[in-house]
Amino acid sequence: MKKVLLIVAVFMAFLPVISLAQVPDNEACVQAKQDAEMEINKAMWFAGGCLLGIFGLGAAYLIKPNPPASRLVGKSPEYVASYSDCYKERGASIQTSSSMYGCLVGTAAQVALYIIIFATAEDIYSY
Repeated sequence: MKKVLLIVAVFMAFLPVISLAQVPDNEACVQAKQDAEMEINKAMWFAGGCLLGIFGLGAAYLIKPNPPASRLVGKSPEYVASYSDCYKERGASIQTSSSMYGCLVGTAAQVALYIIIFATAEDIYSY
């Protein structure tokens, strides 16, 4: 019984240290997500999805953005790893969703154009 209590006491003593060790990684991840939101060019990926269709969507999914190296200078390896992973994850998500919306808009525009063309062609050839 004493051994169990000793193990619990040691665990409780180091619990604050363990939770504090994770704070910089969490801060790095939050900062990386904010930076990715500001830096990823949503309009470019939207246009790529609109003009290239499924190929633009595939490119957005496959190309992972890299964080600027200037933000990582002088940071700990754990911070750099956490920041980079979160930046790439959030950036890829932004790219993919923007490209998907562009792909949907481009497809809707093409369908509307085809409907207009066929309706006009029907009027022309109905005489």
